[in-house]
Amino acid sequence: MLCQAAWAALRASAEWRATYEKLKRGSAKRSKVAIVAIMRKLAIAMWHTARSKELDGLLEEIDHERTSAPARQKGPPLRALRPRSACGG
Repeated sequence: MLCQAAWAALRASAEWRATYEKLKRGSAKRSKVAIVAIMRKLAIAMWHTARSKELDGLLEEIDHERTSAPARQKGPPLRALRPRSACGG
């Protein structure tokens, strides 16, 4: 999915396209290297977005709007609880 998202970013954004062309250095042989680099940059951007405090605030605001008052009194939403990792941590 990340590969498809990277190709879509290249089509939609001149900035991503310029980065791709810069990484490709005009060589057709480097197109796979360049797309993997774009995938990595896109993944890092997604990670930073997911970890931002601003996004947490927006999600809490949405949860507050969609949840009834009695449900809010019962405790925090399930997404606020961190799942345990598969390795027991």
